Amino acid sequence: MGALPLAILASLIWGSAFAAAKFGLADCPPLLFLVTRFLVAGAIMLGWAALRGIRTSQRELAMLAGLGVINFATYLGLTNLALAHVPSAIVAAVIGVNPVCTVAAGAVLLGETPTPRARVALALGLAGVAVVTLPRVLDAPPGAAGGYAMALGGLAALSLGTVLFRRFGTRAEPVLANAVQSLGAGLALIPASALSERWGDLALSPAFLASQAWLIGIVSIVGYMLWFRMLRSGSLAAAAVVQFTLPPLGLAYGALLHGETLTVTDIAGLAPILCALVVINRR
Repeated sequence: MGALPLAILASLIWGSAFAAAKFGLADCPPLLFLVTRFLVAGAIMLGWAALRGIRTSQRELAMLAGLGVINFATYLGLTNLALAHVPSAIVAAVIGVNPVCTVAAGAVLLGETPTPRARVALALGLAGVAVVTLPRVLDAPPGAAGGYAMALGGLAALSLGTVLFRRFGTRAEPVLANAVQSLGAGLALIPASALSERWGDLALSPAFLASQAWLIGIVSIVGYMLWFRMLRSGSLAAAAVVQFTLPPLGLAYGALLHGETLTVTDIAGLAPILCALVVINRR
């Protein structure tokens, strides 16, 4: 599969995550929701890796588990908690600048300076995210300061985790890498969930089970395998630019599945983001 079709497929999968999660979160506390998702996904992939006879060192296992704590547990844990304190539009706007933060961190920590074409793609993507999110941010209530701190913490975790995986994790076998990161994230979130949530609030409803099935099978397994492939095979900027698509696609899925409002500016904002994908993946 070529770079551009791969990027589009990954975008369509990741963009569905928040809309899919919304179905299940009505019947499960947010951190416990992530615990079950990560542990089940990790167990499936670990079994897959074992059947294929994949082995690795204890050092690599520890490294991958640590990356999972940053990439999965901290990022999604903080953003899920932030949604309880600030409007989703603000969280989307904060996370929407992640590609720029990731490329900047890569330049500092890895010496991977973006090319002129990558800079153009980043500018186009950032413009698209601004068109989509700024009108909602301006109309949103202010929210609590703690929510902003959590959203910024999630952004920092996502950017740092992406760069660290690029540096340390790309040599690992992809299925095993995804499995260990997922299991590490799930285990790390258990204490926080147990101390702050009531596990008795979990209801094994059809909506919860369908939501988890999609997030585990499609997003956690297929989606992250595509993400790790992009981090291995292309530049950090090319992988990061894909994440510009998440705010507009998230809104589109919300409109399609939950009847949320989709405006003309939401659709207009997708145009420069798609242009960014074409520019960064042009051969």
